Amino acid sequence: GESFDGGMYSTPLIGRGDCDSLIIVPMSIHKPIFKGDLVAMNRYTGKIVYQVPLEHYAWSSPVGFYNENGKLYVVQGDCAGNMYIFEGATGKRLFWQKIGDNFESSPAVVDNALVVGSRGKVIFKMLVE
Repeated sequence: GESFDGGMYSTPLIGRGDCDSLIIVPMSIHKPIFKGDLVAMNRYTGKIVYQVPLEHYAWSSPVGFYNENGKLYVVQGDCAGNMYIFEGATGKRLFWQKIGDNFESSPAVVDNALVVGSRGKVIFKMLVE
C-alpha cells in the first residue's frame, strides 16, 4: 500500500502587519492520505488561531502579499497543482484554482507578482491585485 508520513515540509511564513503575531505553515496529513491543512499559530502562545483544509498536501512554502494597510494575503500551492490565496488574519479562502501539476518549489514574490515553477517544466507568473 501507499506510505506517507505527513508533517511539515516547508518553511513557515512569519506574519507582519495585521498578522505580526502569526506563524503560517501548511501541514501534510497522513490520515486521510494526501490531505493537508494551512495552519496559523500564535507565535507567542503556540495556540492554533485557524486551520483550513487544502485540497491536497503541500510541500511548497507559503508566501505573503501585503496591501498598503499592512493586511496580509497568503499564497499557497499544493502538490496537486492547486494555487490558493487566503486572508492571512482569518484563513478565509479568497481564491482556489488548479493551474499546474505539482508545486514543490516555493514562489518568489516581487511587488504584486508571483513566479513559481511546477512539474512538467512549466513556470507560472501571477499578478495579485
